[in-house]
Amino acid sequence: MKNLRERFEDCYTAVPNGSGFKMKYIYYAPWYVWDMPEKSLRRQKCAMLLCSIAGLCISLLSAVQRSALNTAPVAFLLFALALCCHVMEFRGLFQFLGARYRTTKMTYEDVNRLLLTAPILRAAFSGALAVMGISAAVTGGMISFAAALGYGLSAASAVWVYRLYSRIPVTIEENDSLERYESEFT
Repeated sequence: MKNLRERFEDCYTAVPNGSGFKMKYIYYAPWYVWDMPEKSLRRQKCAMLLCSIAGLCISLLSAVQRSALNTAPVAFLLFALALCCHVMEFRGLFQFLGARYRTTKMTYEDVNRLLLTAPILRAAFSGALAVMGISAAVTGGMISFAAALGYGLSAASAVWVYRLYSRIPVTIEENDSLERYESEFT
């Protein structure tokens, strides 16, 4: 896997800045365009963020309940892993919210990697907590069932975020900015 500098050098080239004192970097890699109307894309981004925030709130409310499920060390480990995945998901969502309609290769790859892996991992960990909660509800009562329901809803929100993102089509456009720059200064 390439580090950040190598990825930057794959997409940008240094050219003189006219006066010759500073270097200017020109992006010459292909553009990645979210292939849907901008207004719909903005709505989709906001829906994904709201769904993720709702999943976090539900998960935290489930974690603070006094149930047999929440006292188990394995449940704490699964919750901590789900929370770490949620942080990665938020990072991807905020980067996606900040990405322009026509974005660079580096931004697209970062967003794509985070929003295709983090929600699925969060769904798996939260789903495991829900299954543990249902088994604890047999002996622990309704509080454990409520916690299991919350973790199940959190897992469902993660699947929904994944589903919303994976259905956004992307097209790749050629980039002619380096040729335009060279034609201006030759």
